[in-house]
Formats: sequence, C-alpha cells, structure tokens
Amino acid sequence: MTSRHQRRGATRPARTRAARPTLGEIAVVRARSQGLGVARDRQLTSLRNCTPPADLPESARRALHTVNTMLQTGTLGDADYVGTVEMLGERALAELVWLVGYYSMLALAMTVFDPPHPLTAGSDSSA
Repeated sequence: MTSRHQRRGATRPARTRAARPTLGEIAVVRARSQGLGVARDRQLTSLRNCTPPADLPESARRALHTVNTMLQTGTLGDADYVGTVEMLGERALAELVWLVGYYSMLALAMTVFDPPHPLTAGSDSSA
C-alpha cells in the first residue's frame, strides 16, 4: 500500500520550492502596493536578510525582536514579555503571538500538503 505522499508524487510532476514565493517576497509586494516605495527598500532588504534596519522605530524594533525570539525559542522569557508589554501593550503582544502561531501553522500546512502555486496551478492538469 502506498502512502498519500507517494501517490501524490507519482501522479503529479515535480515542483520546485523555488517556484513558490517566500513570505518575505510576498511582504515586499504587499508593502509596495500600500505605498511603501523606494524610500523603504533599504528597510525591506534588511528585513529580508533577517537584520533590523538601522532607522527602524524603537517600537518596530521591539516587535521584531519579540517575533524573532518566539520563532527561535518557541516561548518568550519574563524580561522580553515585560519589555514588550511596556513598549507595545498587552494587546499588541497578543496579536504578535497569534500572528506567529498562525503563520507557523500555515507554513507547516503548506510544507505537508505542498499545494500548487496559484499562478501556475492551471499548468498542472494531473492534480
């Protein structure tokens, strides 16, 4: 008996992960569509390279630090919790926790189910 993954691999042509845009690329397109243009390119490039931009506001720097800590450790220590609540507020911390959890779950689902890229889905007739 073949597994679901083996059957899927046998019936669909192989797709490369490089064809799917990264969340960073999606974020850049979205930022540009909302009016962040050339002036923010340096910040966007820094964020794509996982380094905080030098001219990032302190509140955004705190949010970035908090998200990175949660992604790397799966938790938030007492000092980071208190620092984030003091600077951003408890509601903003809750929003960051939910967003990190949501995107982590989405990344897992996309990795497990490997859906076709929406822009090239029509070219895969055996799906």
